[in-house]
Amino acid sequence: MNKISVLYWCPFISKVATIKAVINSVFGLLKYSNQKYEPEVINVFGEWNDFKDELKLKKIRLTSQLINLNFLKSQKGGYLISRLKYSLIFFFSLFPLIKLLKQKNSSFIIVHLVTSLPLFVFSILNFKTKLILRISGLPKLNFFRKLLWKLSVKNIYKITCPTQETYDNLSKIPHLKEKLIILRDPILSIAEINKKKKKELDENLPKGDFILSIGRLTKQKNFSFLLKVFSKLKLENLSLVIIGKGELKKDLIKQSKQLNIEKKIFFINETDNVFNIIEKSKYFVLTSLWEDPGFVLIEAAVMNKIIVSSNCPSGPKEILNNGLSGFLFNSNDENSFLKAFKELQNSSEKELKNKMINAKIMTKEFTLFRHYKMINKVLS
Repeated sequence: MNKISVLYWCPFISKVATIKAVINSVFGLLKYSNQKYEPEVINVFGEWNDFKDELKLKKIRLTSQLINLNFLKSQKGGYLISRLKYSLIFFFSLFPLIKLLKQKNSSFIIVHLVTSLPLFVFSILNFKTKLILRISGLPKLNFFRKLLWKLSVKNIYKITCPTQETYDNLSKIPHLKEKLIILRDPILSIAEINKKKKKELDENLPKGDFILSIGRLTKQKNFSFLLKVFSKLKLENLSLVIIGKGELKKDLIKQSKQLNIEKKIFFINETDNVFNIIEKSKYFVLTSLWEDPGFVLIEAAVMNKIIVSSNCPSGPKEILNNGLSGFLFNSNDENSFLKAFKELQNSSEKELKNKMINAKIMTKEFTLFRHYKMINKVLS
């Protein structure tokens, strides 16, 4: 039987949750398909080199590196630098990607990040390969993107959305609805979680109860807001742990000192294992301005944690079932957050347990096996 070849396109310039989604998606195809598929990850500028040990362990193949631009591997820089890097990826990878597509002649290519390049290539050239576009959040449809989508939509095989909210928003765009499907991200491997949550902690954590929040220290995650509202809780026996790194770390440390809460704030750099820290936490809080769907929410839910989250687009409202599975507050609204946290404190043990159970039920949608079952239908 001829295997179905599948390429994954996901060039990244910082450690984002999409990396995990790609690895788990490929691993799911290998694990559950009985050798039906032959997936391969495109290594654009060497961004996947740091993951070679994990990929080798999971028998995930990488293509040869398409381009050599060491500048792209630097983790430094803010918004303008990231725009420059994405532009360089587009222009320098254009012809290498075309060459690769002709050489591989794969059945499918699934594109995650820097999607404009594959869309452009498929709009100007014909390939037997079918393009699957993975969308995260509602794209900002500027003039260039509108034009690109208009030119390329007929060459897109399917557009996958991780949440119902994203699906509904994209359905309003002409000519897209027939291409859209909901495909949950493969976030959870229960066997792996059970191993990781039992490992000894390497990090310096508070001795008492603590709130946990996880994410890159960027504008999107809104940690400045979290520090402000945490300072207003005025709970002597509760600390705050933030896991992540990013360009705003110095600003956040400075802000914690200005708010006179620096002794109760614990910053931890990125770690390969968040589950043993989630296990020790009292509450999990997400203050993001946008998500889709919010990987850390799902990880906290599967670990039976009480969750307080902003109702930002797209994902938290859906994952927390409009508040039945956690506590929602209006995004970036201090009074709304404080009201939600007070509601948490006034809830009975039974009410909290019911919310945790409801949240955990929803996480079943985000396992590797459930993702495989859905993507198998798309690729078959």
